[in-house]
Formats: sequence, structure tokens, C-alpha cells
Amino acid sequence: MSGLLVKEYFTLRRYVKQYVLLFIFFGALSIYMESMTYFQCMVTMSMCMLIFTGMTYDTLSGWDKFVLTMPVSRKDIVGSKYLCCIIYAIVAITASTLFSLVLGYIHPMGDDDLILLAATAAALLCVIFLIYSILIPLIYKLGVEKTRIVMIAVIMIPIFGLMAIYEYIPESVFTFAEQHVGLVAAASAAFCVLVYIISYFVSLNIFSKKEY
Repeated sequence: MSGLLVKEYFTLRRYVKQYVLLFIFFGALSIYMESMTYFQCMVTMSMCMLIFTGMTYDTLSGWDKFVLTMPVSRKDIVGSKYLCCIIYAIVAITASTLFSLVLGYIHPMGDDDLILLAATAAALLCVIFLIYSILIPLIYKLGVEKTRIVMIAVIMIPIFGLMAIYEYIPESVFTFAEQHVGLVAAASAAFCVLVYIISYFVSLNIFSKKEY
């Protein structure tokens, strides 16, 4: 498993500089717009595309056929993709939240802003895992080229949908969430974990039936 994770790192490390420049650009726009949620959402969307990029290279290089010749189970191959997604999600949420806190020093935040920051980070974390849960099985089933057609919709609809509606969410929702933080967090985490686990088994089932 560790070897598969190292392979993912070497596959995607060429994009580090590009992503740093992209995040700087998003950060500048976020400061100009005085919006914490903009940077959080854009970073989340960008990080969600990493798994697709990595699996595209796998297809072009014939990696799936090659890796099956090694002493690695299909369970580990699929599991490494899902573990990478967890790493991407942690990086995305950590980076976007830290930047938002820095932005808070430039444009001082009140208690409501801090609540919004935490709520947005939690919501985006759920969105990331839901996107991955849909995207990975599609890639295994349809292949990267066909999935490319629906990828933008899978990624952008939840992200921009969240951006569009959060200002219209009734204050009572935030009040309830604030008063029952533990309950909301536990329910959201349980739902995301359940969907993610189901997605893993769906992907494993699809990949196990493939012959190369």
C-alpha cells in the first residue's frame, strides 16, 4: 500500500508549482472580494480534480495492467486511491481554513464569521468525499475519457451550489448547528463515512470484474 501511495506522489508532484500559483491567484481574489468562502470552495474544487489527473495518467501509461503483475491485490489498488482522496481532502481543508484565518487578520472576523468559516469547512469536507464517492466508481466503470464529460458537473454543481445558497440559509439553521455542534458534526461525519465506504466497495466490485 505504501508503495502505491509513493507512486501517486511521484505522478502528481509535477503539478505542485502549478497548484501553488493557482492558490495564490485564488487567495488574491479572495482578499479582493473579502470572501473567505471563495478561497475555500475554489481550493476544494481544485483538489478534487487531482484524483482524476492521477487516474488519467494511470490509463495513458497502462498502469492498471502493469500493477496487476506485481504482488499487489486489487483491494490494495483501489484502497490506495481512496486513501489518497482522504489525504487530498485533509490538505484542501487545512490549507483553505488556515488561509481564511489569515484573511481574518486582514479583515477582522466576528463570531458569526468564525461560525460560517467552521460550517463551510465542515460542509466542504462532506462535499469532497461525496464528489470522490461518485467520481471514482464512474472512472472505474466508464473510463477517464467518458467520465471527463460528467466530471465538471459532478465537481462544480455541489461546490457552486453551496456557494450560491449559503447566504440564503435561514439563521435558525446556523443557530441550531451552533447549539448542537456535536450532533450535526457526528451526523454529517457518519453519513460521509457511510457513503465513502459504499463507494469503495462499488469501485472494488467494478475493478475486480475487469480483465486486462
